[in-house]
Amino acid sequence: MKFSFDRYSLEGDFRTWAPPKWNLTSEADGTGLLTVEMTAKQPPAPEPFTLEFTFPRRGAVGRWIPAADRATKYLAPDWDGSFETDLSLLQPTVCFFDGDGVNSAAVALSEVGRRLKITAGVRGDGMLRCRIDFFSRPEAPSEHYRFTMRIDRRKLPFHQVLREMAEWYEAQPEFRPPTTPEAAWEPVFSSWYAYQQDICDHELEAECVPAHAAGMTTLITDDGWQTEEGGGGYAYCGDWKPAKRRFPDMKRHIDRVHSLGMRYLLWYSVPFIGVRSGNFERFRGKYLYCRDDLGAWVLDPRFPEVREFLSGTYERALREWGPDGFKLDFIDCFSSGGPDPAAAENYAGRDFRTVPEAVECLLSEITEKLHRIRPDVLLEFRQPYFGPAMRRRGNLFRAGDCPNDLISNRLRTVDMRLCCGSVPVHSDMVCWSPEETPEEAAAQILNVLFSVPQISVRMRQLPETHRRMLTFWLGFWRENRPALMSGRFQPELPQWNYPLVSAEDCRSRITVLYSPGLTVPVALHSGQAFRLVNASGSSRVTVEWNGVPRKACCFNTLGEPVGCIRLESGIQVIDIPVSGLLQVRAGSER
Repeated sequence: MKFSFDRYSLEGDFRTWAPPKWNLTSEADGTGLLTVEMTAKQPPAPEPFTLEFTFPRRGAVGRWIPAADRATKYLAPDWDGSFETDLSLLQPTVCFFDGDGVNSAAVALSEVGRRLKITAGVRGDGMLRCRIDFFSRPEAPSEHYRFTMRIDRRKLPFHQVLREMAEWYEAQPEFRPPTTPEAAWEPVFSSWYAYQQDICDHELEAECVPAHAAGMTTLITDDGWQTEEGGGGYAYCGDWKPAKRRFPDMKRHIDRVHSLGMRYLLWYSVPFIGVRSGNFERFRGKYLYCRDDLGAWVLDPRFPEVREFLSGTYERALREWGPDGFKLDFIDCFSSGGPDPAAAENYAGRDFRTVPEAVECLLSEITEKLHRIRPDVLLEFRQPYFGPAMRRRGNLFRAGDCPNDLISNRLRTVDMRLCCGSVPVHSDMVCWSPEETPEEAAAQILNVLFSVPQISVRMRQLPETHRRMLTFWLGFWRENRPALMSGRFQPELPQWNYPLVSAEDCRSRITVLYSPGLTVPVALHSGQAFRLVNASGSSRVTVEWNGVPRKACCFNTLGEPVGCIRLESGIQVIDIPVSGLLQVRAGSER
């Protein structure tokens, strides 16, 4: 059965649904809201249905989706390129853009809890086609269902359209993020890439001294604190007791880190119970599926005792050890992983039918318990669980793992910035080899300059030049944080992985060039300073200066001055050190 309204259609069996009610509000500026309401004729579980619609291509050459991978910005055919969203997986947003990065058509859906499958691409006749599949997973009976889709056809920069999509989400009471603690905006030192599971208290405390001196104010102690065994895997997760050999007194250790001027976050793999943990048998029959590759099972949060165990674990840790927060990992692994084991048991012992509903309840219970103890507790969530509903619970969101892959780190942080509205976006942990040049090491940092930097290197093993480089760029980031993180954000050319990115506020404009061969256009407002960071790998940079001639000073990647030049009106080629900086101060002499 098919129901159509304007260019939109719903298709499915609809044996238990009454005909849908449609409402389309269109604004003269090219935005609109499509609202669909459906009422069940009888209470069985909702049947799957599909929303489908088309738009003219209008010069589209690519498609932005929140998957944040290198291969996702192409214009897919309409039978390919699908992605899925739910509570802990991305968000339902699509934007088609032309060769200049101008929006052709964009949509965002209010349904962020249930699993959606979104297919968005171009047909052979040149029309853009979107297909959204609803209720593809088992659902509890429902008498009423409603969703809204925001539509944007304005010829505006894609980043402006996506920013307004994020603002639309945040304006809805159910998606409004809480106040962000100031500490969530501070650079982080992480143990993970530098140490993996081979960590101990005195080693981390020693690393905190140079990390703090370089400009980091938070330590994340990652995987390894809970096990005496190294070598990877999660077989010992689930008891969450500090390994006595590594952390004989967790509270004293955290107190010592605090005395060094660092905050403290502790890592947990939320859904995993390892096969060698003492709690494994306790939860037998209350798992969703097994991860043989990790030596662990995934808990079923639909059991209230499972949620109580997890939320109580973090509550006790916060009370007894005094950390400043937690890195809550692998929340995206909460899934049935195939056929739902609960169906054959008629959901016995479970107080929810669907896993996303139970995960939402779990996160609510966790945050409520922790906020009662400490209102400013820090909670790190990781890509891909960064959607609107998740931003109500976490307060810092990190890019997915991409060690040493600076292009992926740039792409992921930029894409998350476009989704996440007002909440802090953190880079994946930046790492490099001590054998690299300072310029090569700096490139890792410069590619995530528009996010909160997380660093994971062995600080005491860094050459002195690397320490100076790191201190300089973290100081630069801190000085310019208002513009970098809260100013008008302008990534360009998404089809090329954002080779030119800018941000500005009333005081400053910062542009980072990531690829050689591009011309950097510069037009400043009165009273603005300008900083051009050269992350292109070449010292020759082409600038189009739109203003009166100005004096500009160059700095190398250690922050050392290397000379001044005169920027003339028009296009010119100038020398800026690789991984260096060109700076024009506000009101500088002409």
